[in-house]
Amino acid sequence: MQPNAMQANGFFDEIGETIGEAIRVVVEFLLGIFTNFFGAFGDFIDGLTRSLGINDSFSALPY
Repeated sequence: MQPNAMQANGFFDEIGETIGEAIRVVVEFLLGIFTNFFGAFGDFIDGLTRSLGINDSFSALPY
């Protein structure tokens, strides 16, 4: 009876590793996209404020 328990444990271990790997890939993909998006947005705001001659803080935008 012990060998069957080891086979079942190996099966669930493999399924858990596969699901964990898939989650890790999705998280790394989303992290890469959002990192690039916010970096580009920050560069856009920096360029816009420099061309307008204002500070890039939120307190300077309403004035």
